[in-house]
Amino acid sequence: MVQLSTLVKVAGGTLVAGTCGMYFAHRVQQARVKAFPHYTEALKICKAHDKVTAALGEPIKLGDVDLKDYKRNYLGVAKSRLRVPMVGSRESGFLNIFALKAEGQPAVGYRVALLQLELTSEGDVITIYDTRQWTEEIDA
Repeated sequence: MVQLSTLVKVAGGTLVAGTCGMYFAHRVQQARVKAFPHYTEALKICKAHDKVTAALGEPIKLGDVDLKDYKRNYLGVAKSRLRVPMVGSRESGFLNIFALKAEGQPAVGYRVALLQLELTSEGDVITIYDTRQWTEEIDA
């Protein structure tokens, strides 16, 4: 017969191992998202844009992309959309990244077509970058 203390130890160890595994998988997925070329391109554009720092305040910290939100965070065949949480000293919001693949050049990857900063408290949306190539309706 197995003692209760042994079962508790096994259950506790399984819980700890499972939790650590889920955390590690989450961190790996976030690292992959942050390595996307259009993600890094969008952040470079934001850092060079005065309206972003004026609205949020410095320093600006980035949050994790909600990968369960398939409506606002996806990588399609020709289009991609990411919603990145941002927090500054004055305000918080979301950086909405809209990216397209070059037609006929699938190996090139995504290029940023539209960047919008959505402020949380005021509900304002500031367009940071727009190539006028994103044709889909944008809903919150």
